[in-house]
Amino acid sequence: MMSGSGSTKTPRTQPRAVLFAAGVVALGAVLVYLPVLSAPFVFDDLPGIVQNPTIRKLSSLGDVLWPAQATGTSVVARPLVNLSLALNYAVGGLDPRGYRAFNLFIHVAASLALFGVIRRTLLLPGLNAPLTRDALPVAFGVALLWTLHPLQTESVTCVIQRTELLAGLFLLLTFYGFVRSVTASHPGRWRVFTIAMCFAGMLAKEVMVAAPLLLLLYDRTFVGGSFREAWRQRKGFLLGLAASWVPLGFVVLHGGGRGGTVGFSFGVSPWEYLLTQCHAIALYLKLSVWPQPLVLDYGMQLARGVAEVWPQALLLLALAFGTLFALWRGRTAGFLGAWFFAILAPSSSFVPLATQTIAEHRMYLPLAAVVVAIVAGVHALGGRRGLIGLLVPAFLFAGLTLKRNADYRSPLAIWSDTVTKAPGNPRAHYNLANALSAAGRAAEAGEHYETALRLQPGYSAAHYNLAGALLQLGREAEAIVHYRETLRLDPHASDAHANLASLLLKLGQTREAITHYESARQTGALTADEQVRFGRALADANRPAEAQAVLQEALRLEPLHAGAHLTLGVLLMTNNRSQEALPHLFEVVRQRPSDPGALIALADALVESGRARDAIPHYETVLKLHPNDTEVRSALEQARRRGGVR
Repeated sequence: MMSGSGSTKTPRTQPRAVLFAAGVVALGAVLVYLPVLSAPFVFDDLPGIVQNPTIRKLSSLGDVLWPAQATGTSVVARPLVNLSLALNYAVGGLDPRGYRAFNLFIHVAASLALFGVIRRTLLLPGLNAPLTRDALPVAFGVALLWTLHPLQTESVTCVIQRTELLAGLFLLLTFYGFVRSVTASHPGRWRVFTIAMCFAGMLAKEVMVAAPLLLLLYDRTFVGGSFREAWRQRKGFLLGLAASWVPLGFVVLHGGGRGGTVGFSFGVSPWEYLLTQCHAIALYLKLSVWPQPLVLDYGMQLARGVAEVWPQALLLLALAFGTLFALWRGRTAGFLGAWFFAILAPSSSFVPLATQTIAEHRMYLPLAAVVVAIVAGVHALGGRRGLIGLLVPAFLFAGLTLKRNADYRSPLAIWSDTVTKAPGNPRAHYNLANALSAAGRAAEAGEHYETALRLQPGYSAAHYNLAGALLQLGREAEAIVHYRETLRLDPHASDAHANLASLLLKLGQTREAITHYESARQTGALTADEQVRFGRALADANRPAEAQAVLQEALRLEPLHAGAHLTLGVLLMTNNRSQEALPHLFEVVRQRPSDPGALIALADALVESGRARDAIPHYETVLKLHPNDTEVRSALEQARRRGGVR
C-alpha cells in the first residue's frame, strides 16, 4: 500500500463476494477452535477464573470492575475483562466451554474487523496503490492468515488471554470506525463509535495506550497526507481519542503494579528486561513466519548482557530505524512498523513484567502488521495469482493450529509439551508435577518438583507441593523437611504451618504442632478439619478452655462436623461436664449410628448424667458389633445395675 495524491477509480465489489469472504474467515476460526472448547482451564486461567472470587456475584459490581490486587493479576486493572468473566460465570459457572466460546466469538469479530479495515483502507479515495484493484482478495488473505495463524492459539485457547482478544477487538473497531467515518456522508456517528471503542479498549488492556497515536499516524499516512492536515481537519476528534488516556491512567494507578508483577521494584532490572526483549521480539518475528515450536510458558529467563543478544539487537535496531525512515517519508511500511512496535512496547520494552519475560499472546495484534507485509509482498511478486497461493499456508496454519490446540486437551498434555520445549523453565516442571500429582502419579510428580528446585532453589511452592507428594508416598520425614523449607522461605504460608502441624501430631510432637497451628491461625484461616486436630492437640496438652474455643470455631465453620462434635463431647466429659457433652454426642451418633467410639462416649455420658437406662441400648449396639469386648460388657452390666435393669 502506498499513499499519494493521485486518484484511482474505486473498484466495485459485489456485496455477496464480501460476505462470502467474511464467512470463510469466520468458518475457518470456528473449525480450528471448536475442538478445544471443552479443554480444562490451565495456567493463568486458574488464578484469574477458578480462584477469582470477584466473578462469583454480578450484583457486587464494584468488586467485579475493581478486583483486589490479590486476585489473579491478569484481571487487575482490566474492568471489562473481569466483567466478561463474571458474565460467563453467571451463565455457566466454571464450565470452560462457555468461556472459550466467548473467546472464539471475540476472535471471529476481531478477524472480521481486520478484514474490514484492510479492505476499506485499500478503497480509500485518493489512495493510489496497486493493491487497490485487489482490495477484497488482499483483505481476505490477511484476515484468513491472521485468524488461522498458530501463534494466535495462546490468546484464543487460554481463556484469561481474553485480555488480548478484547483489546485487539476494540483497537481494530477503533480503526474500522475511523475508516468508515472518512467515507461516510455523515461521519459524526462513526467518529462517536470510534471514540467509544477506544475508551472501551483502555478498560481491557494497557496495550490500547498506543491507539490514539496509531490512529494519528494512520490519518497522516492514508487520509490527511500530513500531520498538519490531519490535525486541521479532525482536531476535536483526535483530542477525543486522546482523552481515553484518562481512564487508562486511572485503572493503571488503581492496579498498583498489577499485584506486584509489573514495575521497577520487583527484582528485574530495566536493562536486563530490555535485553531480554531483543531476544523475545526476534523470536516473535521468527514464529510469525515459522510458528514452531510454540511454548505456553517460557518462564522468567533474562539476558544478562549484550553479548547474549547482539544479533537480535542489531536486527531490531535496523527495523526500528527503517520504521522511522518510512514514517518520515509517509510510507505504508512505516505505519506497519509503528503498529508492530507501538503495540508491543507496553510489555516488550524496558518496563519489567516480572512473571513472564516472553509470552506468545503478546503477538495477537502485532502479528497483523507482519501478515499485511507478507501478503503485500506476495501480491507485489505474483499479483492475484500470488494471492491464490496464500491458500497453501492458510491450510498449513489451520492444521498446525488444530495440532497445537490438541496440546491443551489436559494439563498433563500441555505441561508435558512445555517441559519438552523449555526444559530449563522451573515453573513448567512445577506445573507438570502438579498435573502428575492430580493424576495420582506422585513418584513422577516428585521428580519434577525436585527438578524445579534444582533450577530454582528458592521455589517455595515447589517445596510445599513436593512435601505433599512425599506424603502420598509415605515419606513423612522427608515431607517435614520440605514443609520446614517452605516456611523458611515464606513464614506466612498458613497451609504449610497447618500441614506440618498435622504431621508433627502424628509423630507425637504435640507442643511444636500447637505452635504451628497457632501460626497458621495468625497468617490464614484453618479449615474445620484442621481446627479439630488443633483442638485435640490442645486437649492433649491439658489446655481445655483453648481446646473448647477452637472446637467451637470448627462448628461455626461446619455445624454438622461429626469429628468436632465428638472431640468437643469427649472434652466436656473429661472435664465433668457430661450434661453439656450430650447434645454433641447425640449428633455424632445420629450421623454415625454404627461408630463404636461415638456410641461408647454417648453411653458413658448418659451414665454420668444419671440416665443409665438410656445408655443400655448404645452399649448393646456396640456388643452386637464387637461381642468379645469385655470392657463394654462390663460397662453394660454396670449401667443395668445403676438403672435397676436385670
